[in-house]
Amino acid sequence: MDPEWVMLLLAGGGAGSYAVWKLRARRDERRERAVALEGVRKLADEDVTIFGEQLTRLGTDLAERSLDQETRHDYQAALDAYERAKFTAPRLGSTEELSTIIDTLATGRYSLACVRARVANQPLPELRVPCFFNPQHGPSSRDVMYTVPRRGTQRLPACVMCATRVKQKEKPEIRTVQIGDRKVPYWEAGEAYLPYSRGYFPADSSVAVITWGFADMAVGGHHGSGAGDPSGGGIGDYGIGDFDGTGGLGGLGDFGGGGQ
Repeated sequence: MDPEWVMLLLAGGGAGSYAVWKLRARRDERRERAVALEGVRKLADEDVTIFGEQLTRLGTDLAERSLDQETRHDYQAALDAYERAKFTAPRLGSTEELSTIIDTLATGRYSLACVRARVANQPLPELRVPCFFNPQHGPSSRDVMYTVPRRGTQRLPACVMCATRVKQKEKPEIRTVQIGDRKVPYWEAGEAYLPYSRGYFPADSSVAVITWGFADMAVGGHHGSGAGDPSGGGIGDYGIGDFDGTGGLGGLGDFGGGGQ
């Protein structure tokens, strides 16, 4: 028998009422943690899947090209980052572990951006933090001034697309999380999702977006676990090929039926 229920059977009167309350509180807390962890896992799965799709498109574009050693090195680094993140995402044991996966994805996306620059004979991109509005967009290219209700105005890192939208007074493409029946920006999803930002925007970076984005989460009405389903789908199975003898890319494979 559950030791907690034994405690309830042995308790009586006021002590019994307190024991019942304590047991319910513990169970509610465990349930909230489980829901939060499931939401974080889905968030990680979606980011891994999007990165894998970006790699697939790049592999298709480069299939007939002969790549130099530096380009192949960057491409392999991106593939390795994807494999590490794909392996780790479904095995998350706590919400805090999310930041490690996200850091791996950020590194992989920078490597992918370097590949694109090399094949286009352009300068390598500056090593910058990801686009704040949607880290799936990859490294930011510039900073923009952006205002969020109740949080004020802040200089934020943005990719070319989001920076252009902000300049044109349009809404950037914001990464959202499903909370109940609403979709909210990831920085308003709750404390359980804070490691998501820590992975993309380390505390020692020059962009103080965590303090700004997650400041006073109670204002946004999502203080606490804030768990929910992130928008997007699940992770697929990605087959990685080898470089062929000519310096080009071998077959990259396709996403399968969701195997891990």
